[in-house]
Amino acid sequence: AIVVSHFMMFLLLAVATNLALSCPEQYQDIGNGMCMPFANNGDVMHHTPSVNDTTASLLWLQAGGRGLDSAWSYDHGGYGLSQKQMGIAIKKSGLARSEIFMTTKIPCGENITAVKALVEYDLDQLALDYVDLLLIHHPGPPACYSAEQIALTYRVMQTYVESKQVKAIGVSNFKSSDLSALMSSENVTIVPAVNQIQLHIGDVDNETISKCKELGTVVEAYSPLGHPEQGGSPVYDLPQVKAIAAAHNVSGAQVALKYVTQLGFPFVTASPTLEYDKEDIDLFGFTLSDHEMSILNSITLK
Repeated sequence: AIVVSHFMMFLLLAVATNLALSCPEQYQDIGNGMCMPFANNGDVMHHTPSVNDTTASLLWLQAGGRGLDSAWSYDHGGYGLSQKQMGIAIKKSGLARSEIFMTTKIPCGENITAVKALVEYDLDQLALDYVDLLLIHHPGPPACYSAEQIALTYRVMQTYVESKQVKAIGVSNFKSSDLSALMSSENVTIVPAVNQIQLHIGDVDNETISKCKELGTVVEAYSPLGHPEQGGSPVYDLPQVKAIAAAHNVSGAQVALKYVTQLGFPFVTASPTLEYDKEDIDLFGFTLSDHEMSILNSITLK
């Protein structure tokens, strides 16, 4: 028997009726007919070394998550081969490849050959015919040293869109000025679909967000629960967040993630357990009021 998911039925219906694509509630439209899950799970090993990324990714997919996030640099940080482990999880999940949205990233390359080697490495480690979203990981050192090098890397990434080995391309950690420099570079013809940046309650870069909106680039949040490893507390421990969570009978983490998605931004987290997975995905049964959003918007943690 052929099992067709609700999401695939939605896509087939849109094609059959020649309708413009409008993404389901749990997805964000990132252009070019692509729907990106609001909830994505990233490299867990970096944060919880006792849990490998095959186990974490399988749990995420079993919980109903459909977005995974990795990077070339995660394979070279001493924690293990994140991309290879995620690729194994995708195969073991039994899900159709089209059901899973795979994001990965590369640093800048010194020349065309070097950039191609970075992309091919990612595809090979994931053991996938294509990735859904490929990002430049960071616009500065230790890998990117100039606007010209960033543009060269991006131009090579454009060729992978043409060959259909990459469905969409974008950037990560780019500020407004970085985006302007990239888009003014020669032969850069594809607007970044996504800019993945650090964003959470109390840390919202409105200047970069405004630039992304101007370009039609979707903002994606990483560290949506805060940066406790940098000495701060997780945002779900803030008294304002706890009070709102109690009012909705949800966890503080769910309020923090709902805040991000209600702004219209997908997020990537690093959940190591099935319990957390289910919480991170279960964000569409409640809505934060304008007053509650205003309270959260007033928090400053920078």
